[in-house]
Amino acid sequence: MKVLDISQKDCDLKRPIYEEIRVDPLFRKISKHSIGFHIFKVENDHIESVGKDQHGVFYDENVYIIYAAAIKGTFTDQNTISREIKTPVTIERFVHIWIGSSASTVKSKNAALKIIELDVHFNHSVVQYRESQGHETKRFLSYFKENGMHILTGTSHKSTPDLPRLYQIYGKTCPICIQMKSINWIDNFNSGNVMILQTQCFVFVWVGRSSSSIERVNSLKIASKFRDCRPSTEIAVVDDGYEQSMSSECKTEWNKYLNLSERLVHPLVIKPVTEHNPLKLYKCANLNGLFRAEHIKTDGIEQIDLNDKNSTFIIDGDVYGIWIWIGRNVPKGDKAEGMRHVRGYMIKRNHPSTHPVIRIIDGHEPIEFIAMFPQWIDNDHSTSIARHVLEKFDALTLIQRPQVAAQMQLIDDGCGEIKVFRIDSDDITDIPKKYGQVFYSNNCYIIHYQTHAASTSHSVKNVIYLWIGSQAKQMDKTTGELFLAEMFDHFNTNVVQIRVHEGMEPPHFLQLFRGRLIILHGYDPCGAKRKFPPTFILKVIGNSTYTTKAIQMTNKSSHQSTDCYIIKTTDGTIYVWCSQSSTGDTREMAKGIAGMIGEPHIVMEGAENEEFYESVGDKFVAQVKVISNNYMEPSLYSTWEKSKVSLYLATLIQGQIQLEQIFAFEQKDLTPDNIYLLDAGSIIYIWLGSLSDVEQRNAVWIMALHLISIHPIPRSLKVPVCITKQGYEPISFIGFFDKWDPKLLDVSLIFDAANQELLTPNFQNFKTFEKLRIQMNLSGTHPIPSPRSISNSITDVIYVNEFDKHQKYPMEMLRGDPLNLPTYINPSQKEIHLTHDDFVSVFNMEYTQFAELPKWKQVELKKQYKLF
Repeated sequence: MKVLDISQKDCDLKRPIYEEIRVDPLFRKISKHSIGFHIFKVENDHIESVGKDQHGVFYDENVYIIYAAAIKGTFTDQNTISREIKTPVTIERFVHIWIGSSASTVKSKNAALKIIELDVHFNHSVVQYRESQGHETKRFLSYFKENGMHILTGTSHKSTPDLPRLYQIYGKTCPICIQMKSINWIDNFNSGNVMILQTQCFVFVWVGRSSSSIERVNSLKIASKFRDCRPSTEIAVVDDGYEQSMSSECKTEWNKYLNLSERLVHPLVIKPVTEHNPLKLYKCANLNGLFRAEHIKTDGIEQIDLNDKNSTFIIDGDVYGIWIWIGRNVPKGDKAEGMRHVRGYMIKRNHPSTHPVIRIIDGHEPIEFIAMFPQWIDNDHSTSIARHVLEKFDALTLIQRPQVAAQMQLIDDGCGEIKVFRIDSDDITDIPKKYGQVFYSNNCYIIHYQTHAASTSHSVKNVIYLWIGSQAKQMDKTTGELFLAEMFDHFNTNVVQIRVHEGMEPPHFLQLFRGRLIILHGYDPCGAKRKFPPTFILKVIGNSTYTTKAIQMTNKSSHQSTDCYIIKTTDGTIYVWCSQSSTGDTREMAKGIAGMIGEPHIVMEGAENEEFYESVGDKFVAQVKVISNNYMEPSLYSTWEKSKVSLYLATLIQGQIQLEQIFAFEQKDLTPDNIYLLDAGSIIYIWLGSLSDVEQRNAVWIMALHLISIHPIPRSLKVPVCITKQGYEPISFIGFFDKWDPKLLDVSLIFDAANQELLTPNFQNFKTFEKLRIQMNLSGTHPIPSPRSISNSITDVIYVNEFDKHQKYPMEMLRGDPLNLPTYINPSQKEIHLTHDDFVSVFNMEYTQFAELPKWKQVELKKQYKLF
């Protein structure tokens, strides 16, 4: 085992004397029984409270302390109003140190000492975070998700020069407006960026051709705020590569600060996705002032590994955060020094100082920490969410109680019409209804379910399942996937599609069969030969119509003390053998399945007669009794509460999948031009925005698999995946959102319309603008700018789309040595990699005109201008 010894010199903080710690008066004003949100600025020898009107504004030479408190299971942000909580509930407290990129070491050390005071004030019940500019945690960013963060240079507005200023707008889950330290082309402009140049007369919004549509919309919001502060200024949108199309007045102003003759825009460079490094667990000890960390485990970390309440543990997640967990019986002094210890560990391991660092006290674990463990038992039973399971339910009940539908993963009550199709690589066969509840492991099946008329208010009318047997051939899987996609496209609206693997059937799927699904080995004989085998043993799993199925047993089957078995003997006798620990519900479900096969005989464990032993044999009873009473069947339904569910924005950029988690998600985080993944543990939902790109839609299955593969907890790639379209979400998806407004996304504007709205002289109501779901009219992997001077004809739009979708490079580079060009550039088509302005300056015509020329003429011109 590797052991790290961390001495005082390895830490970048001086050791505080616990008994001498005095809580700052500003901290003492925060009630121990209230929720709220506070920000403090750290000076060299004191702290200052930051007013509400300045929340979200940070200066890169400063260090800030952010305190957020909320009732457990809820979230807080910068708009939370402080108030006393008089009811007996648990309050979660979080303290963040935010360190600006240019902040002094003295300020960061003083902040680290100050949060110890705040920690002492709350008796070590707070979770501490160390945040670095540009490397903030998802929880921190969620505080400013609505109004965004503004990061300015200097220490305050007094030390920041007045206009002009150049900003970059970035962040897809939290809009961040960061002031650039210089105004020039070479350092700041990239085709993936959105920039704002604020001058005395204009607020220029420069839109990179490969920028995110979310960032574009955010830039318009921020530009509108800038104009509100200076009503005499005008907003001008500048498209990447179309700068020469600006009006003469705009161009004159722009050239004062960013001369177009010096224009240099770097092409989009995709940063490689950080690979998931295995989690490493260290057990720590403090021996005579020497802090020691001993490596004890890599990956597969479980809650039981933290069973020593007298010890401290470090979980090293590398770029995803370094966590230090401190047992509740550890002395208070060591709890106060937790951040100092983990900083010493990072220095010893040569981790960058920008890695997030989080200190946790036993019993106060945040949800992002719990998410790293396969199972977590919360000791705080007083605040745990009650798991309400309905014995009897109907479609209307589920619609009225969407959270219950999400908990149970039921789209409806399963009372609609069902059709089953058997998939072959070259044929699709309709299965007769009497055989529709029997599947075979070597086959694939399509199940088309139409919801019952009683649920007419429900947005989903058709549910298409693809069931993939564990031994199915790849050709059958491919055929099934194609048929699934074909049916999904055929219905177009009011439809969801769900891919299910054998052994991972979700509750609604089982409910369609009323808990009487039978899964047999081998190939489906189909036709008249489709009948039950002469002998078999079925193990019954589940105790309700939405959790029960019967699977054919093998010698390798796992058993537990609550199982029931259905046995068909050589003489055709049907037995239902029930273990002593089986419940009455499980027995009833087993009887119902057995009744489909024949007249069952019920046999209880310990009451078997000679006739049973003669028919079944001693081998069966001996096998099922050799089991562990402690065996737990892995549950598919253990994760359903919203606090344990994650939402991700999914994008595909140059063939690379990028997932960005949205912390404390709400319905308004969903935007129609994007794709989102909702990971509910037992199922992954893929939400397709109505304006999402076709190329990205074609990659959604791969996106879901990628999400599973990078999850910190090892998971099966066979987790059910459901695809749902905007406006046609199943109730089992809607229930994961606190409030769902079906009309929220109805109002949408295309990007150009939003520009026109902002440019109108009488436009002043920014709140109305914020409520609009502004969309890009052309979205995709490389969003296409909308030039101001092009023709509106269909032919011209097609040509412009083709031209603008390509990466752009400087003219000198395209005319230079071909070996210096990226390999994907076709030497005979260099002209499509010119910007619009460069193209016009070279060829004296628009690309649309050039595209209409005969091919020989195009080649002649390209040779003439050294672009061939």
